[in-house]
Amino acid sequence: IKPSKFFKPKSDGTKHQLFILEAYAEDAGLYKCVVSNPVGTTASTATLKVDRKLTVEFNII
Repeated sequence: IKPSKFFKPKSDGTKHQLFILEAYAEDAGLYKCVVSNPVGTTASTATLKVDRKLTVEFNII
């Protein structure tokens, strides 16, 4: 995944992270990360839940 306004990948030695900066209800679901090297392949899954942001609008008279 390439950096964008929605995603920010970060690598620090052997630690790799993906920051999701904007997520919408339709992005919710099961995500799978697969990594491989000459020794083998491994995978991990994560469930992303997205709560809707409450926005309150009012007018002051």
